[in-house]
Amino acid sequence: QQINLEISSLKKLEEVLNISAKRLKDVSKAHIIFLFLVDEKKPHNYIIKAVAGASAQNYIGYRLDIRNSVFEKTIDDKEIYIIDKFNESPIELDVFSKYIAENEGIQSSIYSPILLNDRCTGVLVLSRKVPYRSTKAHIKMLSQYCQHLAIVMENSRLYTKELQISNLNQQVLYATLDEGYANTVQRLEKIINSPILLVDENGNTIYKTDSTNPYPTYQYILKFQMEITQLILSMSFDRLQRKSQRLRNGKVLTIFPIVLKNKNVGFLIIPRVFDDRDDLDILAIEQFKNVIALKINQEKSITEMELSLKRDYLYELLLGLESEENLCRKGRFLAFNFEEPHKILVLRLNKQSHEMTDLVIEKIRNRMDIASVEFNMIHNNKLVVISREEDAEKLSGKLLELHDSLYPDYPATIGISNIVITPNDYVNGYWEAKKACEFGLHFDTTQKEIHFDDLGIVGMLLQADHVERISRFKEKYLNKLIQYDLESNTDLINTLKVYLENESVIQSSAKVLFVHYNTLRNRIKRIEEILELDLNDAQTKLNLRIALIIHKLVSN
Repeated sequence: QQINLEISSLKKLEEVLNISAKRLKDVSKAHIIFLFLVDEKKPHNYIIKAVAGASAQNYIGYRLDIRNSVFEKTIDDKEIYIIDKFNESPIELDVFSKYIAENEGIQSSIYSPILLNDRCTGVLVLSRKVPYRSTKAHIKMLSQYCQHLAIVMENSRLYTKELQISNLNQQVLYATLDEGYANTVQRLEKIINSPILLVDENGNTIYKTDSTNPYPTYQYILKFQMEITQLILSMSFDRLQRKSQRLRNGKVLTIFPIVLKNKNVGFLIIPRVFDDRDDLDILAIEQFKNVIALKINQEKSITEMELSLKRDYLYELLLGLESEENLCRKGRFLAFNFEEPHKILVLRLNKQSHEMTDLVIEKIRNRMDIASVEFNMIHNNKLVVISREEDAEKLSGKLLELHDSLYPDYPATIGISNIVITPNDYVNGYWEAKKACEFGLHFDTTQKEIHFDDLGIVGMLLQADHVERISRFKEKYLNKLIQYDLESNTDLINTLKVYLENESVIQSSAKVLFVHYNTLRNRIKRIEEILELDLNDAQTKLNLRIALIIHKLVSN
């Protein structure tokens, strides 16, 4: 009758166990009742969950390794085992039995397995301060009591699980109403009692707990975040399946992919290993993954819509497809500030196929910090970015660094315009940035970052159809001399440069070159012979100076 009351009570497991232990003590004449339950994650360990007749605080949570003990014999045989006198025990007492004998004055104990579907889930220990005296009827009653207790425990477990699932469903519902990711991930952290790092499909952090996180394992997530990101980027695992991964420090974490429409959109990184016994935690993670996937998708949709509007606007602005009035009106709507000076950056790969260029440019654009480059677009195989004037140099460096880290085998050049302010400036600024970029492309310069302003007179010559002509112009006037220097290990190109910079005056030129006047005269004569030109001709000297400017830019 008491057991049936407990089965129908639907109380928490700990409360049911303590009631059972107390009732059993009252009717069994035992002095102390100990109720051990198996540790599911360490089956050789049994933990005291309930005590009657002794101080609970001294025993609750006590963990016993049951190997080579009377507990193991009881569990293996699935039968009650009795030690009627501790001091005459046929087998050696375990550490727990020795402890209660010494500290509680116990002289005998009955060890009864708690069996459910032929599986031992715990052991009930009835201990007395006198030698054991009981009948077979009492033992049979105890065995039946333990069978009923197993049912009580299972019902309580199932009921608790239902409560947990109900609470989980409630938390998932609340999570769908949360704004952003922080509250949603924190809800999941509390349910599974583990810290979580949320990253997107490229390993970029979406959410991480602050430094006051109560979970000690969270610190090694932060410490090895770069390694985690590299693991995700390497795609060395099935990106749609859960994976446990060991880090360099020996710690293990589990990566849960977040999937939407059979496409990976992010990952939950959790510093622990999961198995079938963590079914509730895994259920919680799977349900929260769905919520997070929808949040990521919603955020991406909104972001993509905003970026699409900004790209369309940028297209109209840089190509001059709208009136200045309309551009200013749309700019106000998109929070584009014409009063602030900007520069235009154009990144282009050097001599790659269109297919490879598209792939690389798109990858770089996706990896950029969108917050700092909201206005960007891909146009004719080029990445075009609008930057505030003071940020242009820094942004250019970051883009090149990002490119070199992703595609070091595909060299790229960035062209940078002069300052642009009014809507009309942007059309010309885009042209300047493109031409600066094309200069690097056509002249094979080792310089990765080219400012249009640095091109000087060459910039003026860079008309739409004249890029190849400039290249031929430089080759016509200087290539023979450059080739001679390479073959003869001389530096006549520098002699020519100094000579022309000093207005063809022998004395001042010789002083700069630290040579005798006659030596310089001989060199000039040799240069004329190699180039087959007259250096006294004014037009020839002008052409050579322009060719030297082009050569200098290329050499840089």
